[in-house]
Amino acid sequence: MIDLERVATFIAVVKCGGFREAAKQTGLSQPTVTQHIKRLEQSLQARLIDRATMPQSLTLEGKIFFPYAEQLLRTSHKATAAL
Repeated sequence: MIDLERVATFIAVVKCGGFREAAKQTGLSQPTVTQHIKRLEQSLQARLIDRATMPQSLTLEGKIFFPYAEQLLRTSHKATAAL
């Protein structure tokens, strides 16, 4: 099951260019951001972010998943707003 909060954190990491910057933007601690990404990767059974590069970069799987992640979050917001 994909957790939307973790998806939002993934999007923040990508857009901010790293875990620390995403933590600042989302108001989460850096360890929480790291844990969200690890758990999202576990649920998808795919590594999304290459942590060895600075700034962190997306793996092939991360590049494939990113547009779907944005769409998931947009759809969730639209569904909530429609209620």
